[in-house]
Amino acid sequence: MKTAEQDVTHQSVTSFPISFQHQFNRAGERTSNVRPRATLLVNTPSGTTPLHRHRGWYALAVVLVIGLGLLWRSRLLPLSSFIAKYGGDALWALVVFLGFGFLFTRLSTLRVALLALCFAWSIEFLQLYHAHWIDFIRSSRLGHLVLGSTFNTPDLLAYVVGITIGAIVELSHRSTHHKSTNSA
Repeated sequence: MKTAEQDVTHQSVTSFPISFQHQFNRAGERTSNVRPRATLLVNTPSGTTPLHRHRGWYALAVVLVIGLGLLWRSRLLPLSSFIAKYGGDALWALVVFLGFGFLFTRLSTLRVALLALCFAWSIEFLQLYHAHWIDFIRSSRLGHLVLGSTFNTPDLLAYVVGITIGAIVELSHRSTHHKSTNSA
């Protein structure tokens, strides 16, 4: 026969941005010998699995998108200057999204997208700043690819497009993966 102390259940209490996991006895009281454990989790509806990105796939995706971006801007593809410029900016923002997804494997897609957008827009607005030291960094090929050189308002929209594409692909992959694991 179980006592109330032996029948311990786990309950997650979710609040933005941290979830606490407590142990409760049958009477609904928190057990005194267990301290709450704070973990940064994705807020998911009950019954769904939390998002967990696989870093290996995200690293591979970053490398592939960087390669595509370099090809995109190389003039080897017959693209109009508009598509070459803003498509390259969207691919750069997609790499930022994937990079944040690589770093924060359990953060929700929306939060990763918002972090990526804030980062991308910060880099764009940083292009309004022209001190000697940062212009020296921008004068290198890598510095120019990462930091850009001149502020351009339409770039902000291109970043939104690239990050949105990343979020849509991630959400659609998650939904198809979730459906296939539930049907199995």
